[in-house]
Amino acid sequence: MAKFIQFLLVSLIFTATGSQASVLKGSVYFAEKNYTNAYEEYSRSAQLGNAHAYYQLAVMAYNGLGQAANEGQAAVWFYLAAEQNFQDADKMYQDILAMFDPKQQKIIQQQAAHYQKIFGQKSIKQKYYPTITPERLTTQIVVSQSLTADDENAFADEFDEVLADIEFDMEDSDGVGFNWNKMNQQRLNAAAKSDKLMNAPYLALVDYYLAADGSLRDLMPFNQLGRIDRAMAALKTTQLEPATYAESPVNFVQRASLGVARYDSFKMMDKFPRLYTKIKRQAAKLRKDKSADGQFELAMMLANFSWAKKHPTEEIDILTELAKQHMVAAQYELGLALYRQQINVEQGINWLFTAAQYGHEKAAFHVAQINQFSPWVAHDTHKAYLWYQQSESLIPAQLKLTEINLTSKDKNLHNFKLAKTRLNKLKKLANKDPDYEFLNALYFKNKPSRNLPLALKHMRTAIRLADSYNWDSSAWQDMLADWTQGRVTISKEGEVSQ
Repeated sequence: MAKFIQFLLVSLIFTATGSQASVLKGSVYFAEKNYTNAYEEYSRSAQLGNAHAYYQLAVMAYNGLGQAANEGQAAVWFYLAAEQNFQDADKMYQDILAMFDPKQQKIIQQQAAHYQKIFGQKSIKQKYYPTITPERLTTQIVVSQSLTADDENAFADEFDEVLADIEFDMEDSDGVGFNWNKMNQQRLNAAAKSDKLMNAPYLALVDYYLAADGSLRDLMPFNQLGRIDRAMAALKTTQLEPATYAESPVNFVQRASLGVARYDSFKMMDKFPRLYTKIKRQAAKLRKDKSADGQFELAMMLANFSWAKKHPTEEIDILTELAKQHMVAAQYELGLALYRQQINVEQGINWLFTAAQYGHEKAAFHVAQINQFSPWVAHDTHKAYLWYQQSESLIPAQLKLTEINLTSKDKNLHNFKLAKTRLNKLKKLANKDPDYEFLNALYFKNKPSRNLPLALKHMRTAIRLADSYNWDSSAWQDMLADWTQGRVTISKEGEVSQ
């Protein structure tokens, strides 16, 4: 009979919910036997309701890893993981419970019920999950214009025979499909030899938000090969018809393919016949590889070259199976695809939320955006703020957090000091970003000892940059006019009077 240990589970959770959490980082520490850091990471993730974190905390408590062994505490963590049907958590809970006498079992069951109120799915959803409005799901967002393989106006074709000579070797994958570093070096070497470096071919996928004014914001490139600078510059200034919900413009996430990733099979065969053949062969090879890594490589290959799909849903089918196996990258890709393509918005949000709970930063950013802007959910700035914090290494998330700190009327979110700290960190990172200049203008205008000349300088810069990117700057122009003509006058000496 195991020794019964009284405990307070709440003592495990000592980190602030605003701290970035990562189960994946915790697992790295765990594998290295760095149990102190693993415990901290799992504890952060436990606050977000991650079942994997619950399970790992149970394993550590049961085996006394980084702490005194505590079977009763382990039982409660397994119970919380079992609520989400995670692996063999329910069996582990029942096995540990059977180790105690009936009186002790009752205490553990009471503790489990108590902490379920704090860490159970119902509580976690109320705190962090987007509140979906079911009746609004029946109306779709209309995206009347998007970047397609036939859109030849936004980007100039940049290609030669260099890319066709690159070996698309996936055996040494970097975790997202191709071995991009190796391929990039091959491309540079080949381009240098052919004296076509500046016009060498490229490919990339870019997730972005189509703003209510039709501009493209928060660009996040990935799976890139070659130099994409010119294409990204063109993408930033592209103007499309805004997405609409019930005929009203809305913010909505989209994905663009750049370079040869935009080609259909006919154009690929025409321009790069050897590359076309290599891709077809590699896809066939990966279809025979039933490992999780091999299947994910195939899914990402199909994301880059959609013409290689055997059937329209092949990529989604693969990602669905991998997501069920707790592959976080697949959960993110699946969630974003289901949401973005409106295949199943609710399931898409759920998979994005699950990936965010694991510490996937892009997933956390999208969950924040959904909480703040999606027409399918009840807007909640507090939930959005938390998920922006979980993705704070991303520049768009830092800008959103700063905006909330400066503009929120909620005293728990409004924080000029924190806004200034974030603006200082963004000074070099957000170069030539209109939002960064606008937020600086707000800071200097509204801080306790305001500096109107600096506010005006930043606002004018924000408007100039916004216009260069084809953003609608009319609201900022109205604000500038109000600052200079409405309530204040500025003397030639720079003195400000009201």
